[in-house]
Amino acid sequence: MPVARFAIEHLSGDQLHDAWPVVRMANAHANCDWWVSEARELIERGGGILAARAPDESIHGVATYSIARKPLLGRVLAVDTLISFELSRRAPARHALYESLELLAAAFECRSIVLPLHSRGHVRHRRKRLYGLPDSGPQPDPG
Repeated sequence: MPVARFAIEHLSGDQLHDAWPVVRMANAHANCDWWVSEARELIERGGGILAARAPDESIHGVATYSIARKPLLGRVLAVDTLISFELSRRAPARHALYESLELLAAAFECRSIVLPLHSRGHVRHRRKRLYGLPDSGPQPDPG
């Protein structure tokens, strides 16, 4: 069975409503107005919203990011939200978002990518690659 290919795009303020169904999956208590307001503020501060769009134009994944400067790490790509709706165990939408985040980190000359692990109250930090290398384990957010 072929795996779906996803196009990764930056969402503009006018496209944020398109991502709401996926965002709602991760936060049942939020509402669409909150999401749009928070996402617009993030964009205004220099961050961005990535969407993994399927060939049928539906969004299967969303990642929000900003560039931060951490005292010990220098520039980092801070990923606040990473949500995907997958119909395959291979998680093609999530992997497409991962690859795009790695490219963004390189373009912004970030030394690290910081991902949230909301269920455990801390973040995972990897210096070289977002996935595929052994993980040093969860580390607390340094700042």
